[in-house]
Amino acid sequence: MKPFVTFMSAVAFFHLSEFLLASMYMRKDLSRRSWLISEPYCLAMLLACLEYWLEARFCSIIKFQVISQAGLAGIVTGEFIRKTAMVTAKHNFTHDVKFEKQQEHVLVTNGIYRLGSFSQSA
Repeated sequence: MKPFVTFMSAVAFFHLSEFLLASMYMRKDLSRRSWLISEPYCLAMLLACLEYWLEARFCSIIKFQVISQAGLAGIVTGEFIRKTAMVTAKHNFTHDVKFEKQQEHVLVTNGIYRLGSFSQSA
């Protein structure tokens, strides 16, 4: 039960922090969509929970503590990288995919973005 509670806490933290950062840096685009919850997402989450409960009930031998700890480490690392990227990019970060360059778009190459190889031709 503890891994499931940890997982659901991580999901809740993800959505709350995404919305809060969107409200700070993307206020003009803030809407219900900023929570990043959609019907396909809810279906995927439901299936993930079902998978967890079925494995816990019928295949509990494969639920090793080290796997749960590695998963949690992956979640924490991923959240740190994503939130750092959002704060670094500020208003340049958006949840919407843009297909054309807007006048206010700026290529962010500082902070965590300096670690990647980004084209300067954008």
